[in-house]
Amino acid sequence: MAEDAASDAVAPRLVVPASPLLRAKLRPPVVPEHHVRRPRLLRLLDEALSAPLTLVVAPAGVGKTVLVSSWAAESTVPTAWLSLDEADRDGRQLWSGVIAALETLQPRCGDAALTLLRRPGPLANVVRQLLDDLELRADSSRVLVIDDLHLVDDDDAAASLALFLQHLPTWLHVVVLSRREPILPVDRLQARGQLGEVHFAELRFSHSEACEMLTRLVPGLSEDQIDTAATHAAGWAAGLQLAALAAR
Repeated sequence: MAEDAASDAVAPRLVVPASPLLRAKLRPPVVPEHHVRRPRLLRLLDEALSAPLTLVVAPAGVGKTVLVSSWAAESTVPTAWLSLDEADRDGRQLWSGVIAALETLQPRCGDAALTLLRRPGPLANVVRQLLDDLELRADSSRVLVIDDLHLVDDDDAAASLALFLQHLPTWLHVVVLSRREPILPVDRLQARGQLGEVHFAELRFSHSEACEMLTRLVPGLSEDQIDTAATHAAGWAAGLQLAALAAR
Protein backbone atom coordinates (compact mmCIF):
# COMPACT_ATOMS: atom_id res chain seq x y z
CA MET A 1 0.00 0.00 0.00
CA ALA A 2 2.82 2.39 0.87
CA GLU A 3 4.47 1.70 -2.49
CA ASP A 4 1.18 2.39 -4.27
CA ALA A 5 0.77 5.68 -2.41
CA ALA A 6 4.32 6.69 -3.27
CA SER A 7 3.83 5.92 -6.94
CA ASP A 8 0.60 7.93 -6.95
CA ALA A 9 2.42 10.87 -5.39
CA VAL A 10 4.94 11.05 -8.23
CA ALA A 11 2.59 10.08 -11.05
CA PRO A 12 2.41 12.75 -13.73
CA ARG A 13 -0.74 14.82 -13.92
CA LEU A 14 -3.03 13.74 -16.71
CA VAL A 15 -2.84 16.41 -19.37
CA VAL A 16 -6.34 17.11 -20.67
CA PRO A 17 -6.37 18.40 -24.26
CA ALA A 18 -7.51 21.98 -24.61
CA SER A 19 -11.03 22.58 -25.88
CA PRO A 20 -11.46 23.20 -29.63
CA LEU A 21 -12.24 26.86 -28.88
CA LEU A 22 -9.06 27.34 -26.85
CA ARG A 23 -6.98 25.51 -29.47
CA ALA A 24 -8.35 27.94 -32.07
CA LYS A 25 -7.36 30.91 -29.89
CA LEU A 26 -3.81 29.52 -29.63
CA ARG A 27 -3.35 29.33 -33.41
CA PRO A 28 -1.77 32.32 -35.17
CA PRO A 29 -3.95 33.71 -37.97
CA VAL A 30 -3.08 32.47 -41.44
CA VAL A 31 -1.15 35.04 -43.48
CA PRO A 32 -3.30 35.87 -46.56
CA GLU A 33 -2.04 35.20 -50.07
CA HIS A 34 -2.12 38.90 -50.97
CA HIS A 35 0.10 39.78 -48.00
CA VAL A 36 2.86 42.25 -48.83
CA ARG A 37 6.07 41.54 -46.99
CA ARG A 38 7.30 44.76 -45.37
CA PRO A 39 10.95 44.38 -44.32
CA ARG A 40 11.08 47.75 -42.53
CA LEU A 41 8.36 46.64 -40.09
CA LEU A 42 9.82 43.16 -39.66
CA ARG A 43 13.12 44.81 -38.70
CA LEU A 44 11.27 47.11 -36.31
CA LEU A 45 9.71 44.14 -34.53
CA ASP A 46 13.07 42.37 -34.40
CA GLU A 47 14.62 45.42 -32.78
CA ALA A 48 11.75 45.64 -30.29
CA LEU A 49 12.83 42.31 -28.80
CA SER A 50 15.52 44.22 -26.91
CA ALA A 51 12.74 45.32 -24.50
CA PRO A 52 10.62 42.86 -22.50
CA LEU A 53 7.31 44.21 -23.84
CA THR A 54 6.22 45.54 -27.23
CA LEU A 55 2.91 47.36 -27.73
CA VAL A 56 1.41 47.40 -31.23
CA VAL A 57 -1.41 49.93 -30.93
CA ALA A 58 -3.52 51.17 -33.85
CA PRO A 59 -7.18 51.27 -34.94
CA ALA A 60 -8.94 48.37 -36.64
CA GLY A 61 -8.14 47.77 -40.29
CA VAL A 62 -4.50 48.82 -40.20
CA GLY A 63 -3.04 45.32 -40.49
CA LYS A 64 -1.62 44.75 -36.98
CA THR A 65 -2.51 41.09 -36.75
CA VAL A 66 -1.34 40.18 -40.25
CA LEU A 67 1.97 41.97 -39.68
CA VAL A 68 2.74 40.27 -36.37
CA SER A 69 1.57 36.83 -37.53
CA SER A 70 3.80 37.11 -40.62
CA TRP A 71 6.71 38.21 -38.42
CA ALA A 72 6.13 35.26 -36.07
CA ALA A 73 6.01 32.86 -39.03
CA GLU A 74 9.45 34.06 -40.19
CA SER A 75 11.06 34.41 -36.77
CA THR A 76 13.55 31.85 -35.50
CA VAL A 77 12.45 32.62 -31.92
CA PRO A 78 9.81 30.15 -30.61
CA THR A 79 6.51 32.03 -30.44
CA ALA A 80 3.16 31.35 -28.77
CA TRP A 81 -0.06 33.11 -29.81
CA LEU A 82 -3.23 33.97 -27.89
CA SER A 83 -6.21 35.69 -29.54
CA LEU A 84 -8.54 37.19 -26.94
CA ASP A 85 -12.32 37.49 -27.21
CA GLU A 86 -15.14 39.00 -25.13
CA ALA A 87 -15.08 36.09 -22.66
CA ASP A 88 -11.56 37.13 -21.62
CA ARG A 89 -12.94 40.17 -19.84
CA ASP A 90 -13.25 37.68 -17.00
CA GLY A 91 -9.85 37.52 -15.31
CA ARG A 92 -9.92 33.78 -14.68
CA GLN A 93 -10.80 33.09 -18.29
CA LEU A 94 -7.99 35.43 -19.37
CA TRP A 95 -5.38 33.63 -17.27
CA SER A 96 -6.56 30.22 -18.40
CA GLY A 97 -5.71 31.31 -21.93
CA VAL A 98 -2.40 32.98 -21.04
CA ILE A 99 -1.21 29.90 -19.15
CA ALA A 100 -2.28 27.60 -22.00
CA ALA A 101 -0.29 29.73 -24.45
CA LEU A 102 2.78 29.76 -22.20
CA GLU A 103 2.62 25.99 -21.85
CA THR A 104 3.11 25.66 -25.60
CA LEU A 105 6.52 27.26 -24.96
CA GLN A 106 7.26 25.67 -21.59
CA PRO A 107 5.17 22.54 -20.96
CA ARG A 108 3.55 22.39 -17.50
CA CYS A 109 4.97 25.74 -16.43
CA GLY A 110 1.50 26.72 -15.19
CA ASP A 111 0.62 23.68 -13.05
CA ALA A 112 0.79 25.48 -9.71
CA ALA A 113 -0.79 28.68 -11.06
CA LEU A 114 -3.73 26.72 -12.51
CA THR A 115 -4.31 25.09 -9.13
CA LEU A 116 -4.59 28.55 -7.55
CA LEU A 117 -6.74 29.79 -10.42
CA ARG A 118 -9.36 27.13 -9.68
CA ARG A 119 -9.65 28.28 -6.07
CA PRO A 120 -11.20 31.48 -4.69
CA GLY A 121 -8.65 34.21 -4.21
CA PRO A 122 -7.06 37.24 -5.84
CA LEU A 123 -5.65 36.94 -9.35
CA ALA A 124 -2.44 38.56 -8.13
CA ASN A 125 -1.62 35.34 -6.26
CA VAL A 126 -2.00 33.35 -9.49
CA VAL A 127 0.28 35.76 -11.35
CA ARG A 128 2.97 35.71 -8.64
CA GLN A 129 2.98 31.92 -8.63
CA LEU A 130 3.22 31.83 -12.43
CA LEU A 131 6.09 34.34 -12.43
CA ASP A 132 7.96 32.34 -9.77
CA ASP A 133 7.65 29.18 -11.84
CA LEU A 134 8.63 30.90 -15.07
CA GLU A 135 11.76 32.29 -13.42
CA LEU A 136 12.90 28.72 -12.81
CA ARG A 137 12.66 27.98 -16.54
CA ALA A 138 15.97 29.57 -17.54
CA ASP A 139 15.99 29.21 -21.30
CA SER A 140 16.69 30.85 -24.62
CA SER A 141 14.42 33.66 -25.77
CA ARG A 142 10.74 32.95 -26.36
CA VAL A 143 7.87 35.22 -27.43
CA LEU A 144 4.22 35.38 -26.37
CA VAL A 145 1.83 37.35 -28.61
CA ILE A 146 -1.48 38.53 -27.10
CA ASP A 147 -3.91 39.85 -29.72
CA ASP A 148 -6.95 42.12 -29.14
CA LEU A 149 -6.00 43.22 -25.63
CA HIS A 150 -8.44 46.14 -25.91
CA LEU A 151 -11.16 43.61 -25.02
CA VAL A 152 -9.76 43.32 -21.49
CA ASP A 153 -11.38 46.26 -19.72
CA ASP A 154 -12.09 44.73 -16.31
CA ASP A 155 -10.02 46.49 -13.64
CA ASP A 156 -9.03 43.31 -11.80
CA ALA A 157 -8.04 41.46 -14.98
CA ALA A 158 -6.12 44.49 -16.28
CA ALA A 159 -4.29 44.94 -12.96
CA SER A 160 -3.23 41.29 -12.90
CA LEU A 161 -1.93 41.53 -16.46
CA ALA A 162 -0.04 44.72 -15.63
CA LEU A 163 1.61 42.91 -12.71
CA PHE A 164 2.68 40.10 -15.03
CA LEU A 165 4.04 42.35 -17.77
CA GLN A 166 6.13 44.42 -15.36
CA HIS A 167 7.94 41.35 -14.00
CA LEU A 168 8.57 39.13 -17.01
CA PRO A 169 11.40 36.59 -16.79
CA THR A 170 14.44 37.55 -18.84
CA TRP A 171 13.84 34.82 -21.44
CA LEU A 172 10.25 35.87 -22.24
CA HIS A 173 9.24 38.75 -24.51
CA VAL A 174 5.57 39.70 -24.87
CA VAL A 175 4.02 41.42 -27.89
CA VAL A 176 0.60 42.98 -27.21
CA LEU A 177 -1.78 44.05 -29.99
CA SER A 178 -4.59 46.47 -29.20
CA ARG A 179 -6.90 48.95 -30.94
CA ARG A 180 -6.28 51.48 -28.18
CA GLU A 181 -3.68 52.00 -25.51
CA PRO A 182 -4.23 49.20 -22.98
CA ILE A 183 -4.75 49.69 -19.26
CA LEU A 184 -1.08 49.37 -18.40
CA PRO A 185 1.47 51.61 -16.64
CA VAL A 186 2.91 52.72 -19.98
CA ASP A 187 4.79 55.73 -18.59
CA ARG A 188 6.51 53.59 -15.96
CA LEU A 189 7.47 50.93 -18.50
CA GLN A 190 8.85 53.60 -20.84
CA ALA A 191 10.89 55.17 -18.06
CA ARG A 192 12.41 51.80 -17.19
CA GLY A 193 13.29 51.03 -20.79
CA GLN A 194 10.98 48.01 -20.71
CA LEU A 195 8.77 49.01 -23.61
CA GLY A 196 8.94 49.00 -27.39
CA GLU A 197 6.08 50.64 -29.32
CA VAL A 198 4.64 50.43 -32.83
CA HIS A 199 1.79 52.77 -33.80
CA PHE A 200 -0.21 53.75 -36.88
CA ALA A 201 2.55 56.05 -38.11
CA GLU A 202 4.78 53.02 -38.60
CA LEU A 203 2.04 50.58 -39.62
CA ARG A 204 0.46 52.61 -42.41
CA PHE A 205 1.29 51.38 -45.91
CA SER A 206 3.70 53.48 -47.93
CA HIS A 207 2.52 54.36 -51.42
CA SER A 208 4.71 51.69 -53.01
CA GLU A 209 3.52 49.04 -50.51
CA ALA A 210 -0.09 50.00 -51.19
CA CYS A 211 0.41 49.74 -54.94
CA GLU A 212 2.01 46.31 -54.56
CA MET A 213 -0.91 45.07 -52.45
CA LEU A 214 -3.49 46.36 -54.95
CA THR A 215 -1.61 44.71 -57.81
CA ARG A 216 -1.86 41.40 -55.96
CA LEU A 217 -5.53 41.87 -55.08
CA VAL A 218 -6.65 43.04 -58.54
CA PRO A 219 -4.02 42.20 -61.16
CA GLY A 220 -6.10 43.70 -63.98
CA LEU A 221 -6.02 47.30 -62.73
CA SER A 222 -4.09 49.87 -64.74
CA GLU A 223 -1.19 51.75 -63.20
CA ASP A 224 -3.26 54.93 -63.02
CA GLN A 225 -6.12 53.12 -61.25
CA ILE A 226 -3.71 51.54 -58.78
CA ASP A 227 -2.03 54.88 -58.10
CA THR A 228 -5.38 56.62 -57.49
CA ALA A 229 -6.74 53.86 -55.23
CA ALA A 230 -3.50 53.74 -53.22
CA THR A 231 -3.63 57.50 -52.69
CA HIS A 232 -7.25 57.42 -51.50
CA ALA A 233 -6.58 54.54 -49.06
CA ALA A 234 -4.12 56.77 -47.16
CA GLY A 235 -2.14 53.83 -45.80
CA TRP A 236 -5.06 51.82 -44.39
CA ALA A 237 -4.96 48.09 -45.18
CA ALA A 238 -8.75 47.88 -44.92
CA GLY A 239 -9.10 50.80 -47.34
CA LEU A 240 -6.94 48.97 -49.88
CA GLN A 241 -9.09 45.86 -49.58
CA LEU A 242 -12.28 47.89 -50.04
CA ALA A 243 -10.80 49.56 -53.10
CA ALA A 244 -9.97 46.14 -54.51
CA LEU A 245 -13.51 44.90 -53.88
CA ALA A 246 -14.95 47.96 -55.61
CA ALA A 247 -12.64 47.44 -58.58
CA ARG A 248 -13.77 43.86 -58.96
